[in-house]
Amino acid sequence: NNKTGSAIQKGDLLYTRMSKTNIYYGRLPKLAAHFIKLLNVYDEPLYDRYNIFLKWTHADETKLVDSLVSDIRFTGDHFLKNNPSMNVLIKTGDYKDKMVLQVMTECRPADVESFLDYINARPRNYAGNEWKISEIFATWLAEGAPKVIRE
Repeated sequence: NNKTGSAIQKGDLLYTRMSKTNIYYGRLPKLAAHFIKLLNVYDEPLYDRYNIFLKWTHADETKLVDSLVSDIRFTGDHFLKNNPSMNVLIKTGDYKDKMVLQVMTECRPADVESFLDYINARPRNYAGNEWKISEIFATWLAEGAPKVIRE
């Protein structure tokens, strides 16, 4: 389905179909289906992009979302104390007129879930790469935290 007019090259992401497994198909397996790897602040992977399709439960998803929240809060607090110049004003969206690092220190699971929904709705920006969750979450906030519109 390459409609770009560009020839396929080394390093391109190739999508294939596979048989469905009996995992909980939540937000994280959908990210992994785009070969997106989220890292914590120490550059450690937060899940395995391969094994997630073998065994993934609702409890695994809840636990990982809690880990993402903790990492974002930790990072926001660290930079608020050590580099407050990074604390920029959010100009649009649900967090309008709040500061990025402040929102990060108060992060809740629902905030992370909205962010993961956004990534899943726009995977092309993230597919095939590794990302520190706190960095891309901060960028999402600074850009107005766009949300997925559900019908």
